[in-house]
Amino acid sequence: MNTAAAPKKQRQSNLELLRIVSMVFVMVAHVNMYALPYPSAQDIAASPVLGFSRFLVHSLVAVCDNAFILISGWFGIRPKARRFTEFLFQIVFISLVLVFLFGNFKGWGPGHWVMTLGGFQYWYIKAYIVLYVFVPVLNAFKESASRKQYAGMLAAFYAVQTLYGWFLGDGAGFSRGFSPLSLIGLYLLGGYIRQYVPWQKWKTGTYTLGYLAGAVLSTLFAFIPAKAGLNWYNIVYANSSPVVLFTSVCFFLAFATLKMKSVPWINTMAGSALAIYLVHYHECLLHPYFMDPARKWFLEESLGVFLLRTGAMLAGYVVFSFLLDRVRILAWKGILLLGENKSRPAKA
Repeated sequence: MNTAAAPKKQRQSNLELLRIVSMVFVMVAHVNMYALPYPSAQDIAASPVLGFSRFLVHSLVAVCDNAFILISGWFGIRPKARRFTEFLFQIVFISLVLVFLFGNFKGWGPGHWVMTLGGFQYWYIKAYIVLYVFVPVLNAFKESASRKQYAGMLAAFYAVQTLYGWFLGDGAGFSRGFSPLSLIGLYLLGGYIRQYVPWQKWKTGTYTLGYLAGAVLSTLFAFIPAKAGLNWYNIVYANSSPVVLFTSVCFFLAFATLKMKSVPWINTMAGSALAIYLVHYHECLLHPYFMDPARKWFLEESLGVFLLRTGAMLAGYVVFSFLLDRVRILAWKGILLLGENKSRPAKA
């Protein structure tokens, strides 16, 4: 009998890199359309190239939320109590550290502490927790359904979401794709693509072209109305938009087909990718230390200076988030070790 230990399965660095890129794209999206003023008809008339470029950038990064969940659906989530507890600990640990480092406690009441302790200011976290609760049922469906049943369910789901969660405005709990229901659909979609779609038939370049084509289409759908004084942001950039969904899938598959060796530093950083979202979107940082500085630089400095300062700020957030999460990992390991020591029977 061969007693040699089985080789440890290597993580796929191409999709681990996608986790990092997706979270960086989240920051870029929050700067471009939330921190900066929305491009008006007057802004576009004064500088059409800048206006078009801002819409193009947003079209390129709007895939971030969908792509991150497609990864979960691709690999599948195997729910475990310890893993879920660690996930909650990450939210609480990072939230509390940021409160004590950057919090202004004047006027704080119980509501602020509940929000901070639970991380409830993060829509994505709430939606992901709901997804996690339903994962056992979703996994059972993925494993037991025939291809026809699986495809039929997805077709029905996206038909309903497109109708009620996008085309007719918003309803039936879809919140334009920013909801637990939409994350459930993406989770199942990721699993279906891996299991049934011949995604390896095309190369990374083909999917990249699809991604760029989708981004250009979204840009035109947003830029042309804006030039006429109309704000179609909620329509064009909804996560439930068919164009955004198509662009997201192409973006995801461009990474899935990317040939990469296992890169340790990428794998390590990817384990802390969610911390980028938790840090920059935290109540104590989002406006005073993220959105307000970016807006000030955009309005008062040249475009070159704005890009340099904003790029440096985003890089700083990535580094700080990673370092803070490394501390969180050490704290979690210490808690586990303490729990193991307490559970051991005392020596006679």
